[in-house]
Amino acid sequence: MLASVERTIEGAIEEAVQDPASVRQVIKDGFPIGWFDHLSGLFGTSALTFAGIVGIDSRTLSRRRHEGRLSSRESNALYHLAVLYAHARDVLGNAETVKEWLHSPEPDFAGVPPIELIDTAPGIKEVDQLLGRIEHGVF
Repeated sequence: MLASVERTIEGAIEEAVQDPASVRQVIKDGFPIGWFDHLSGLFGTSALTFAGIVGIDSRTLSRRRHEGRLSSRESNALYHLAVLYAHARDVLGNAETVKEWLHSPEPDFAGVPPIELIDTAPGIKEVDQLLGRIEHGVF
């Protein structure tokens, strides 16, 4: 059953990345908390660490778990992280390689692992641009 739920979330994430228009209202309504948990696993972080990346404090995360949904602001942040993850998976090949890369010191970022940069929009952009350079062999 859990594998089925994960495939469903993975498919929804992929659909959201491929067709942003289809996900606008879902973002406004708030993603189900399962998206948060699934992406936390894909990024290889604990829920509390991932909450910090998304901009959710621990008490708010507990409340969101009880409510079952994220706010539209939190969902918007999660959407951008899902898009980044999809790009990383496309460039690097598989989930384990993505996790390893995200947590490894990156020379282009003065030895800072990419995971430490993705808590802001400019950081997400920097990481995405590096993935683009890797994708095109310019690194």
